[in-house]
Amino acid sequence: MVDEVGAGTDADLGAWLAAIADIGAAVNSDFSLPALLDLVASTACDLVGYDVCAVLVPETDREVLVIAGSSGLAGSYIEGVNATQPIAISHSPDAAPSAQAFVNVRPVVVTDIDTDPTFRPWGGIARDHGFASMVSIPVTRDRTSVATLNCYTRVRHAFDDREIELLSMLATQAANALTTAQLRDAEAATIGRLHSLNTSLEAQRDLLGQAEAIHQRLTELALDGGGIEAVTDALAELLDRSIVAEDADGGVIRAALRPGHAVAPPDLTERAWLDALDASARLRPHQAPADDRGPMFTVPVALDGDIVTVFWVEGDLADLASLERRTLEHAVTVAGLEAWRRRSAEEVEWRLAGEIVNDLVLGDAHAQAMAAVRAQRLGHDLQQPYAVLVFRPDDEEDQHFRRRLIAAARQGAADHDSATLVAPVEGRLVVLTPAPDLTAAVASADSIRRRAAVGGHRHTTSAAVGGVAVGPAELSAAYAMGRGMVDLARLRGSSGATVVSRDLDLHGLVLRVDDASALLDFIDDVLGPLRRYDTAHQSELVATLRAWITADLSTSETAAALYIHPNTVSQRLRRIEDVLGLRLNAARTIARVVLAQSCEDVIDVVAT
Repeated sequence: MVDEVGAGTDADLGAWLAAIADIGAAVNSDFSLPALLDLVASTACDLVGYDVCAVLVPETDREVLVIAGSSGLAGSYIEGVNATQPIAISHSPDAAPSAQAFVNVRPVVVTDIDTDPTFRPWGGIARDHGFASMVSIPVTRDRTSVATLNCYTRVRHAFDDREIELLSMLATQAANALTTAQLRDAEAATIGRLHSLNTSLEAQRDLLGQAEAIHQRLTELALDGGGIEAVTDALAELLDRSIVAEDADGGVIRAALRPGHAVAPPDLTERAWLDALDASARLRPHQAPADDRGPMFTVPVALDGDIVTVFWVEGDLADLASLERRTLEHAVTVAGLEAWRRRSAEEVEWRLAGEIVNDLVLGDAHAQAMAAVRAQRLGHDLQQPYAVLVFRPDDEEDQHFRRRLIAAARQGAADHDSATLVAPVEGRLVVLTPAPDLTAAVASADSIRRRAAVGGHRHTTSAAVGGVAVGPAELSAAYAMGRGMVDLARLRGSSGATVVSRDLDLHGLVLRVDDASALLDFIDDVLGPLRRYDTAHQSELVATLRAWITADLSTSETAAALYIHPNTVSQRLRRIEDVLGLRLNAARTIARVVLAQSCEDVIDVVAT
């Protein structure tokens, strides 16, 4: 049976007009879109007497219709339709009534929901809520559907043309509500974007202002030549973090510790990882190894591909703000400029020092005298005791370690005594440093070796103290002694140690002999016959005699060292006695042979 719902609608046209006016007023107020659509739905229910009304709008990303406003609908129904069974927007003749009304832009009436096949997917939900009939009115704008107005009754009802006309008029108001609300939302979104953009521009302006201030501050440091120390202090202040600046060998240049902050770089013996730091990535901070010292990271400063300074910065690298990163990058540039300025000054100084040292230890009397005058002008009083230290890297192929050794000697000179002269001479490193005695000289040599070895125990160097000398002539003699001693130490297999003349036994005495021709005559007198015999008979008597002396006259140890039978050793020793016309069991003979071998070692070293 069909009820009479809506029969009196045309008799109360004034109420409709008043309701439409209320909707128009709401559209022009600050009602939200859901509230406006709820008002449209409730107006239809109140004026026509329907049980339930709803406004469905499309979700373009899913191409479905969902309930956006309603009156009399339970939340469970709305959720069931929107979440699990939204109405697909389809051109199929079997599409849902709402989809047909939306696609075809015409009202669709369902007098009996239970029997209409297009409503079957929602039949269960409709029955649960007691719906019997429904009508779907397209809500249009420019003859295109933008929503549908659906009205439901709990008794079967025949929607007549007058009802549909009035509902269509209400749908027009719904279209106005949608349009106005969407325009208002778009306007609000535009205002929000403009506000956000304005906020962003203000933030960028502030950021640029801060960046400009930082740029000016660091540029002034570069122009003033304040050095790495001033850059470190400025960075600590700008970043509000503790910062320690070190040279590439781990020497602290400056520690700027902020109140309440701290940073503790790893001990020098733990710094081998710095050797592998990528110098080409000088504008990119590197995370330091994690340990119990707290979070910190490193920022390397490179010059000509070599790391010259490392900034240790307190805190976590991930916490750096954009401005802080830019500050560090700018500081790296300024620090690189300071390092270049310092290196240029040092190069001039070390070049002058190198010329002086070379003339002092290798030049003739005139060159030595002129070098002493130039040294005096630079503040080096060579009439005071100077220790002559000679260094030679144990791995001469490691050019990186050679540079570190020179840097260690120069840093030691800068740290302890500005009167120290450092220069490479004949492939070795020579250091002339004030010292009252040999003990102080050995301490200086050991200090330089330890500083150079920072970063890994495989880096070692041998050093020799040629003596403590006064005046150019003694300096030259001490250098010759030191050069021979460090080379002899290497020849004897010694490495990573500091030697003095007393460590070389007979070699040290032989090195003091000025007349090399006398030494050569002595060597030939003792060992010459054996050499000539070996040449004539292709034998190894000289080598056997040296091995026997080295083995403290032990036949068995000599045999083991030469990989021959002990009887062979005995036979060769008898042959040696025959060739030399001497008995090897005589102490005088052994002494002459040992001295001749020592002289030969010294001659070989000096010759190279």
